[in-house]
Amino acid sequence: MSIYDDPDITFEEIAIELGYLMRDIAVTGLKSLNREYREFRKFQMEQDAKQNPIDHDEWK
Repeated sequence: MSIYDDPDITFEEIAIELGYLMRDIAVTGLKSLNREYREFRKFQMEQDAKQNPIDHDEWK
């Protein structure tokens, strides 16, 4: 049985549960966004390395 099916639940309890739900959604979204950003930066760095290869002999 879900907390929202309880006929004796108060509005305050529902508000608290919804607050937890919103927080969990936000945290999950931020983690996903962070993971996607890291993948994008990795891809970007790989593309930069292909376009601008460093001439290692130049540093010897």
